[in-house]
Amino acid sequence: MKTKTKLILTPVLVLLAISLINLFPDPKFSKVSKQLYWINKIHSQTLSNIVVGGDSRVTRGISPKKLTESLKHPVTCQNLGFHSAGYNKEYLNFLTSKLDTISLSKTVLVLGITPHSLSKEAKRNIQFKQYEQYDNYERLKLQKFEKLYSFITPYRIKEIIRPIFNIKATEEVLTTYYNDGWEEVFNSKIDTTSSLNAYKKIFNKNTIKDDDINDFITNLKSIRNRNSNINIILFRPPSSYSMEKIENKYSKFNEASLKKQLEEIGINYYRFDNSKFESGDGSHLQPESAITLSNLIGQIVKNDYNF
Repeated sequence: MKTKTKLILTPVLVLLAISLINLFPDPKFSKVSKQLYWINKIHSQTLSNIVVGGDSRVTRGISPKKLTESLKHPVTCQNLGFHSAGYNKEYLNFLTSKLDTISLSKTVLVLGITPHSLSKEAKRNIQFKQYEQYDNYERLKLQKFEKLYSFITPYRIKEIIRPIFNIKATEEVLTTYYNDGWEEVFNSKIDTTSSLNAYKKIFNKNTIKDDDINDFITNLKSIRNRNSNINIILFRPPSSYSMEKIENKYSKFNEASLKKQLEEIGINYYRFDNSKFESGDGSHLQPESAITLSNLIGQIVKNDYNF
């Protein structure tokens, strides 16, 4: 009798287990997947028509897919921004190395400029160097682990019941990582003042000096001299008005001087109306505004460079 019961219960339990597993959320954003998102930005062999660089405002503010939607010709684009990225020679060389300058007659390098991205502290590029250390062997190992994680990732109860009962997410911050490099961050509770004090401290003994801007201009000239097929576009990512005011005051960023020097070497610098965009924390754009910004950059690429 016991044997018969076991024979009946075993397939029932197996079917039940399979059904539950199918209800579990896809753990594609496990710890390993997040690591691979950043590692692939550096170690991927993909070359593109358009490469976007900058700090977290660019990483979270530019969707390559949306940027290229309105272009006349099919093109490829990567967002290779990193948190707290700074425009030193190494990072700029990395960005240009991802442009397909050999098989394509023209390419575009899009750089988002924040005061911090020009500072000496940002030029340490801590996050960029952290993931640069991974070699291809370690990257392949993580890719294997990512598949394993689909079976061993722990779940919270609310993650399991949410898709069953169609319950909306209640987390204050939801992050989605895309293969093209966009880090979409949605803040359910808008507070444009939450980052202001942090940015006041960021520029303590870390102000932008003339030498910082001059070095940046020199590096841009070097890129142009090495390959005339690389077109360069600079823009200031939108933020809240209060954030921009604090950044300019505490960083001593001379934006007018930067713009003038860029014009002298034939590089366009674009600004946008902050009031047209929504920021979740005063610094980073909400997804809808990030899409709007991406479309605007796409229009510039299309109109100015005939893409």
